[in-house]
Amino acid sequence: MKSGFYLSANMVLAISLFAACTEQDITEYASMQQNAVVCASGSTLDGIDVSYYQETIDWDRVAQTNMVFAIIRTGDGYFEDPKFDRNWAEAKRVGIIRGAYHFFRPNKDPIEQADIMIRKMGTLEPGDISPVIDLENENIYRPYSRSEVISKIHQFMDRVEQATGRKMIIYAGYYWWNDIMGTSATEFAGNPLWIPQYGPTCPKIPDIWSNWTFFQTSSKGRVSGISGNVDLDLFNGTMADLMALTDGSGDNSGGGNDQNGQQGELKGVVSADQGPGPPDTRSRSPQA
Repeated sequence: MKSGFYLSANMVLAISLFAACTEQDITEYASMQQNAVVCASGSTLDGIDVSYYQETIDWDRVAQTNMVFAIIRTGDGYFEDPKFDRNWAEAKRVGIIRGAYHFFRPNKDPIEQADIMIRKMGTLEPGDISPVIDLENENIYRPYSRSEVISKIHQFMDRVEQATGRKMIIYAGYYWWNDIMGTSATEFAGNPLWIPQYGPTCPKIPDIWSNWTFFQTSSKGRVSGISGNVDLDLFNGTMADLMALTDGSGDNSGGGNDQNGQQGELKGVVSADQGPGPPDTRSRSPQA
C-alpha cells in the first residue's frame, strides 16, 4: 500500500459545498437555532404537576416548600384520576395556586373527554389557573391525519373554554408539536404554552410560539410531602403575572415586566441532559 492522503469524490464535494457557504448563510443558521431556544425573560416561580402516581400527598408539607403552584390531572381519556378530588381540594386548603390538566386521547370522543374535565373541576374560582390540554405520545396520533388531529383538539378545547370562560393552556413538546401539528396550526399560537424539556435551562419551543408560559424541567424532582418522583415546573413571570392567568386575563407572553430578553433565574431542579430525540417526556398513560 502506498503512503499518502487521498480524498474521495464525496469528501471533495462536501468540502466544496462547505466552502461555498457564505458568512451570511452561517449567521442565518445560527440565528435560526438561537430563535428556537427561549430563556425566561425575568423572574420565575416554582411549581409541580401531579396525578395518582404521586399517591397520597401531604399537602401541608408541600406548602412549606417553595412550590407556588400545582397542576393536577383530572384524567386520561375516559379514565378519571382517583386522586384528583383530594389533590384539588387540598391544594386550595393549604394556599397553593392550583390548576388542572387532562391527558387527551385522539381515539376517544373529544366532547366526552372535555365533559369529564369540566365536571371534575367544577366552577373555576378566582385564583385557579386556566385549564390545560395535555398533548403527548406521538404514537397514539399516527393513525390520524393532521386535519383530523386539529379538529379533535379544537372540539375538546372549544368545549372546555365555553364552559369555563378561560383560554386553555397547551402542554406539548417541541418534537411532538413539530411532528404532529407542524407549522400550519397557527390558530393555537394565542394559547399559553407549557413546554416539557429535560436538561436545558432554556427550552426549544415550537415555531408558532415566541415564548413559553410554563416549563416542565424534570420528571424526577423531589419535594417534601411527596414520596418518590414528581414533575417540576417553572412559571415564566412574577406572582402578578401568574394571578393574571388565574382570572382569564393572562396571555401566552409570560416573562413579567422585563421584556428585554434577559435570562431569568431558573430556580427549579433540572435533570441531567438526555440529549435530543422525539420523546420529550415519558408517557403518562395509566397502568391499568
